Amino acid sequence: MINHNIQQPENLDIFFCEERSYDDPGVRNFWEELLNEITPIIKENNFRQAKSLALADNFSM
Repeated sequence: MINHNIQQPENLDIFFCEERSYDDPGVRNFWEELLNEITPIIKENNFRQAKSLALADNFSM
């Protein structure tokens, strides 16, 4: 489940400005928290897709 409590900047235009780099702790923390939230979802979806494909292969033989 996605944690909607990730700290987001008030103004995304400023947040994504070229002057802010990944080295900025606020930028890094935002992306790392987001990545930590979506990685398990991506892994679960990949597992489900692989399982579905494996089952489909077995039924098509």
